Amino acid sequence: MKKLASLLIIAFMTHAQLAISEEPTVGTLILHVSNLKNDNGEVRIALARSKEELDFKKLPLKLVRAEIRDRKAEWAFVDLPFGEYAIKLYHDENGNEVFDRNFLGIPKEGYGFSNNAKGRFGPPAYDQVKFTFNEFQAEMTIKVIY
Repeated sequence: MKKLASLLIIAFMTHAQLAISEEPTVGTLILHVSNLKNDNGEVRIALARSKEELDFKKLPLKLVRAEIRDRKAEWAFVDLPFGEYAIKLYHDENGNEVFDRNFLGIPKEGYGFSNNAKGRFGPPAYDQVKFTFNEFQAEMTIKVIY
């Protein structure tokens, strides 16, 4: 019985040591949002894993709201699996939960994309927006465009 208990302890310790020495496969991505023109409303952020999620043809991995202070906002995506992602966001100044546009389709509220990508006559292509997340902790800043 003592031998079995000793073997179980050794097996447990070996498994625990392997778990500790494994490379992490998840991390934290801290998103900083800058260039907000005021503290009204909030920043709405979509974290997507594909072009379909970014275009809302599928539900994005995360949809979050960040509070604005001193014309800046921050959000931490915790326990984010390593992989390819894209972010889009907008400054919902009036709190109506809609990305407001004028009658020509031109945005009336500030917006931004990962890599600070910019589109011409519409949003940037997915290839301009996508990024690889593979660090235990990383930071990204998106500058809002008005």
